[in-house]
Amino acid sequence: MKSGHLFSYNTAETPIHRLPALLKLACVTALTAGVFFFPAAALAGATVFLAVSAVIAMIGLDRAAALAKTFAGYSLFIVLVRFLKIPESTETLVPELRDTLLYLWRLFLALGFGTILYATTSALELRNALEDLQNSIYSRLKCSAFLPDIAFSLSLTIAFIPRIFDLWQEINLAWNARGGGRSRSPAAVYRRIASLVPLLLIRLLDAAARTERAIRNRKPL
Repeated sequence: MKSGHLFSYNTAETPIHRLPALLKLACVTALTAGVFFFPAAALAGATVFLAVSAVIAMIGLDRAAALAKTFAGYSLFIVLVRFLKIPESTETLVPELRDTLLYLWRLFLALGFGTILYATTSALELRNALEDLQNSIYSRLKCSAFLPDIAFSLSLTIAFIPRIFDLWQEINLAWNARGGGRSRSPAAVYRRIASLVPLLLIRLLDAAARTERAIRNRKPL
């Protein structure tokens, strides 16, 4: 078994891998939307469910570390944004902290469920499942010939998300290999972001074109 980075497919034979792709997509969509509305008690249950699902799906330590690293980055950004202005009193600070921690908990669950979906479902499986659903719906409509290929657009978007993490990891490793990661000062962080973000955008445009061609080439005649 090969366990990769966050949002990459993990080739394994687990019960979750064998579930229909459309069922997994529907469950994860419902869960990731639901965690932002669940009360705290339900979040505790969702956390246990996420942990059990991760064990069943054979989520490796390297992928868990990637999830933790990504979550830490999001958390730092959210905390900085929410506390740019220091609350005037502890009466407002405590509710702010509580709301922030609760939101971060919800965000962690959403990232975790998304990680399991991508780890257990290939892009091709998702595309085929979405296409089957679309064909089933369009077959009942008289004007189906004029309707857009929503399944292709959605599957392309889903398949493209792991590429963002792939490319960011690649250009970060290249930056570090050339000595760009030696300093952790704010100025060095700014130089890294200012240098790598434009490069990431260029690489993403190229990857988007190649991903679209790859998915279209795999489409059965």
